[in-house]
Amino acid sequence: MKIQTTYEECLEVSKEFNEHNDCAVIAVALAGGIPYETSHSLLRELGGRENRKPARYSSVSATLMLIGATEKFLDMEEMKKNNGGRGLTPNNIVPLLDATKTYVAYVKGHVFAVCKGKLEDWSVGRKFKVLQVVEVSR
Repeated sequence: MKIQTTYEECLEVSKEFNEHNDCAVIAVALAGGIPYETSHSLLRELGGRENRKPARYSSVSATLMLIGATEKFLDMEEMKKNNGGRGLTPNNIVPLLDATKTYVAYVKGHVFAVCKGKLEDWSVGRKFKVLQVVEVSR
């Protein structure tokens, strides 16, 4: 089983699973460095995620911890200050993050991964309000 390393590769497997609303599955796979299939089954077992339904944010955290990842919540006020006081969006957080690290970011109803300085998601260029950013270490 090949570990998917990009959003596009995860999308291919997602199509094979006939999935949608699987942003948490993709974010966990990318941030955790595990195959999409493993992320999919862990989120179902841990968080009760049903196929084609969204997962709870707490399930993302629990799954990352189960696979041995540690999480560090970033200070959102400090990030906002570093962004000139402007609100944080998927469009502007990447330059504020360490390009050598991996993160999971939460917006209302959506979660995505930022891996090694690249936003791995369909929300590139969008202006959703980022609610929380978590550094993920393995």
